[in-house]
Amino acid sequence: MVTTMQDIQVQQQELDQLAAAQGITPAPLNEMSRMVTIYLRETGEPRDMPMLAAKVALLKRFRRKHPLAGQFLFSATPTKEYHWGKSPCLLHPSNPNREQYDRWGLPVCDAARLASPGEVQKHMKSRHPTALGIIQEAEKELQRQKDIAAQASLGESILKAITQLADKPVAQPVAQALVVVACPDCTETFSAKNKLGASARLKAHRRRAHGGK
Repeated sequence: MVTTMQDIQVQQQELDQLAAAQGITPAPLNEMSRMVTIYLRETGEPRDMPMLAAKVALLKRFRRKHPLAGQFLFSATPTKEYHWGKSPCLLHPSNPNREQYDRWGLPVCDAARLASPGEVQKHMKSRHPTALGIIQEAEKELQRQKDIAAQASLGESILKAITQLADKPVAQPVAQALVVVACPDCTETFSAKNKLGASARLKAHRRRAHGGK
């Protein structure tokens, strides 16, 4: 379906009527691409966008389950003081991974004053969802490769330890000296691990061989 200039003018009139409730002054059609600033009602964060997009955004309302359900999501005037932070967007030119992101064809974002790392994630989800998905998948793959390398290194360490143990000479038990006693009648000797055992063998021999002496 072809959209004529008349259709665009009718749409603009409808948007102007709806946006009037937000205090936006209607602008000529040739000014609809001019950048304007609107504000998130919940945080006061300013958002710069073309006037046509701003008019559409000003008509959005919070969803039913939100604490501000039914109220407009954006405002034409600041709702509260917004405290700028120092956290840049992941797609900022200063990101150390920017060269890799360029190879992947990810866009560049100049947002550098987000309030916190959490706001960076919110910003990525709302403004750069496709790029965020690519970055997260790359991070998962990198972590998977690190886990594989760590497991391989652990396996090598265990194998090395086992090899070292196998090559280590086993200590041989020290032979215990035997106690030796000689028969006073025939000089035959008898040995045992201790004196008591040797004497017992000698006594048995003398009874058997020398008439019970």
